[in-house]
Amino acid sequence: YADAQIGKVLNELKSSGLAGSTIVVLWGDHGFHLGDLGIWTKHTNYEQANRIPIIISAPGVTKAGSSTKQLAESVDVFPTLTELAGLQRPTGPQPIDGVSLVPVLKDSSARVRDHAYHAYPKQKLGRAIRTERYRMVEWRAFGGRKEPTEYELYDYKLDPLETQNLAAEQPDVLDQLKSILSKYPEPKPRSGGRGQRIRKGNNQATSTSKVSGSKGRRPNFVFILTDDQGWTGLSTPMDKSRVDSKSDFYRTPNIDRLAKSGMRFPRGYSPAPNCSPSRYANLTGKTCARLSFTDIVGRGHVTDLKG
Repeated sequence: YADAQIGKVLNELKSSGLAGSTIVVLWGDHGFHLGDLGIWTKHTNYEQANRIPIIISAPGVTKAGSSTKQLAESVDVFPTLTELAGLQRPTGPQPIDGVSLVPVLKDSSARVRDHAYHAYPKQKLGRAIRTERYRMVEWRAFGGRKEPTEYELYDYKLDPLETQNLAAEQPDVLDQLKSILSKYPEPKPRSGGRGQRIRKGNNQATSTSKVSGSKGRRPNFVFILTDDQGWTGLSTPMDKSRVDSKSDFYRTPNIDRLAKSGMRFPRGYSPAPNCSPSRYANLTGKTCARLSFTDIVGRGHVTDLKG
């Protein structure tokens, strides 16, 4: 059903003559476990719950049918589209955590980040760092409780299905990933106040990365969110180095068509394996630690980072 609706949008862009001046972005808010690791649904800090499809088609910028091994987070979408629109990097009372992927859109071998970050709480707060080869998950007690911090470490080169925790066996790798995690802001409770007034930035166009065919005008955008759309839930292969990176059941011919017109990010990651925080982070370019919540708004757990 979702693929059919995407097809209608793509067909209308073509028939209206707007396809050449329209940037189309497709992303999943998070993944989904279907029995792997004995888990059903999302709500974990493992690969299948956090790895997502990201596809960007930007005429005149992306090479049709291209793919990249660049790690990407959905928080990167905001600064990427800002640059493609010819706007300056957004500013505000809090820093933007996302980075622009435009250099990668122009050259699939370019690199703008070396890891992805995500978070989700259980009995403790779980925060994770994913590099091209490893994932580390830190489990830390809420509210400064004096409980030991626990770690998980997985090597995807040797163990792509996350069956062996190597935290005790590879302390050097663990320390490297701990160092990366330490650079992220400490989770802070929501103040409950009205927040700071957002500073007005200079919105004059300065980028030279705008799509072709716009004739000096800023491009149009089509922003497509697919709910619970894991990276293996498409019929287009997201990672050709892995036979399990596409679905043998679902058929998504229109998403396949979109992928053929732009760039696939097979190593895309959500900032949280849950709906509200992942979408909020996407729209603001800020991580869940910066935003101070990791669960669904209205379910009573939005202060999970507080404890």
